[in-house]
Amino acid sequence: MAIQWKRYFRLKRLYSCIRFAISYNPSLGKTLGYTEKKNLLLIKTEAIGDYVLFRNFLQTIRQSAKFKGYHITFLGNKIWQDLANEFDKEYFDASIFIDRKRFQTDFYYRNEVFLELTKTTYDTAINATYSREYLLGDSIIKMVSAREKIGMMGDSASEIPYVKFFADSYYSRLVENGKENFFEFDRNIHFFDQILVDAKTPSMPSFSLGSNRKNYIVMLPGAQDEIRQWPIENFKSVAEWIHQKYGLEIIISGSKADRAAAEFICNDSNSSFIKNYCGEGNLVYLVKLLSEARLAICNDSGTLHLAAALNIPSVCISNGNHYGRFTPYPKNWNKKLAFVYPPKFMEVFTLEDERMNAMKWGSKYSISSISTELVQTEIERLLDNG
Repeated sequence: MAIQWKRYFRLKRLYSCIRFAISYNPSLGKTLGYTEKKNLLLIKTEAIGDYVLFRNFLQTIRQSAKFKGYHITFLGNKIWQDLANEFDKEYFDASIFIDRKRFQTDFYYRNEVFLELTKTTYDTAINATYSREYLLGDSIIKMVSAREKIGMMGDSASEIPYVKFFADSYYSRLVENGKENFFEFDRNIHFFDQILVDAKTPSMPSFSLGSNRKNYIVMLPGAQDEIRQWPIENFKSVAEWIHQKYGLEIIISGSKADRAAAEFICNDSNSSFIKNYCGEGNLVYLVKLLSEARLAICNDSGTLHLAAALNIPSVCISNGNHYGRFTPYPKNWNKKLAFVYPPKFMEVFTLEDERMNAMKWGSKYSISSISTELVQTEIERLLDNG
């Protein structure tokens, strides 16, 4: 049954790619002619965590000898637009933030974006995505006029291999992947080292915010996929245990979609020390909330990368999906991060390379198999060691 569903979704994806390809308006991509002003188009359309692991390279690009004096247009994901405008606006001159779902399904919306993009002819267009998507970055690279179109050779984790092979031809240069098992931030270092050559790349993800720790813990029970969500009753149990042991206030944060789950955690008996902030504020608000927390507890989601970049002690609960690429963080980077995985996964695969190779295309292990005791042990370690 699982194979049949996988085959169905692959056929559906192929149909979407074909329909997308034949809907191109060739007149949109015509060359306008190059101007004296140098133009760079930088494309990054993935989720919040991907952006956090990329954003410090915006400064590197702006300050590099290769792109010195360039007018930089940044095309990003609307979901983290507030974050980019608050913390990174000085590193790009113009921006276009797209709704990923609408761009892939709405012909008229997509044409509006293409019309905006094709007002300029670029000297260089860069798609900074490893698992490239035909319906997003690749199609944009195809449509825009640019002397040089650069991308990552990448993999087909987010695309049908044949479609990816076809889209490779849209690029004038594809940077080789380097070693097989890269943490995503290190992969970005490798990519930009090949493009910028003499630029000083950042050593780790970071936000420049002051630290003013307060006596509360931020708990984020949401995640993009259901298989990456630890049972909500476990979050509730851990929240009540934390207050009983440490006397700390717990703030439940997340999107509006997480509010119902947060209400389950925060009930009449514990509402004096557990607060539901889900759906309040934007990502900038969340960053500032995290920056003052004693600890963050979350699933494998973008929140982990926000907390890590803020150097906030954090416990991440993960089913092992894409192990080594997004979690765990390199041990020499941050001693304040703890990662809890299904015990069976850790027992079956004892070596790091084995774990990375086994989880490259996703995890079959249930996040529900992670006990509250395992999570509490890591919370104790981080809180008791300051």
